[in-house]
Amino acid sequence: METNHSKDNAAVDKTEEANLKAMNQALEQIVQERTQSLLKMNKNLELANRELDAFIYRASHDFRAPIASINGLINVAKMEVKDETALGFLEEIKKVVGKTDNMLRKLLMVNMINRYGYSVETVLEPAVEEKPHTLIDFKAILKELQGKFQAQLEEHKIEFEVEVESDLNYYSDAELIEIILNNMLENSIIYRTKKAGVVPFIRILVHNVKQENCVKIIFSDNGTGIPNKYFRKIFRMFFRGNEAATEGNGLGLYVVKKAVQKLRGRISVESEVGRYTTFHVFLPRESK
Repeated sequence: METNHSKDNAAVDKTEEANLKAMNQALEQIVQERTQSLLKMNKNLELANRELDAFIYRASHDFRAPIASINGLINVAKMEVKDETALGFLEEIKKVVGKTDNMLRKLLMVNMINRYGYSVETVLEPAVEEKPHTLIDFKAILKELQGKFQAQLEEHKIEFEVEVESDLNYYSDAELIEIILNNMLENSIIYRTKKAGVVPFIRILVHNVKQENCVKIIFSDNGTGIPNKYFRKIFRMFFRGNEAATEGNGLGLYVVKKAVQKLRGRISVESEVGRYTTFHVFLPRESK
C-alpha cells in the first residue's frame, strides 16, 4: 500500500521536474535571443566594414588621380626650369609625391585583400564566391617584378637571383601572389645593406614541399636585418623597426601577412642584425 509519505515524495519530484523543465526552456529562450542578437550585430559589423572598405577604395583611388597630375606637372617643369636650386626642389617634391602614391597603393592592396569575395559595386549585397584560382607562373611574375624594380636594383647595385622549381603545378590567386612578392621585394630594396665594400643581394627560391602539400617561398637578403624583439611586431600595420629608413611606410609586411593569411598560408622570419633576413612563406595547395 502506498503511504502518504510516498505520495508526497512523488509530488515533490514532479514539481522539481516541472521547475527544471521550465528553467531549461527559459535558458533556451535566452540563448536563442542572445544568438539572434549576436548574429544581427555581426551582420551589421560586417556591413560597416564593407562600407569602410568601399570608402577607402574610392578615396585612395580618387587621390591617386591628382597625384599623377602633379607628377606630370613636375616632369614638365623639370624640362623648362634651368635653375639648379629649383630643380632640386622639384626633385624633392617628386620624392614626397612618390611616397604618398606608394602609401595609397598599399592601402588599395589592403582594401583588395579585405574585400576578397565581393566588389565595391556590390558592397551592400551578400558576398559572392571567391574567383577561381589559376595556374601560377612564378617565373613570369618575378621577371615582371624585376623589370618593375630594375631601376632601383641597378641604382643600388643589388644582385638579384631567382630559382623556381620546374613543374610546380600550383594553383592560386595570381593577384595575391604578386602582392606578396612585390611587397617583399620592395621591402628588401628599402632595407638593403649600406656597408662599404658589401654587395647587397636578394635571393628568391620557390620550391615544392611534398610532405606538407604546399609551395614554399624563401626570400633572403643581406640587408640591415631585424632585431629579435621586433619579430612579432614587423607584420603590424604601420610598424617600422628602423625609423632611420625614410623610404618605408610600415605597410609592406602587413600587406604580405594579410595576403598570405587570405591564401590560408603562414609566414615566418629569421634574421640577424647587420647580416641577413630570411622569410619563409608556406602556401598550401588548393583544389583546382
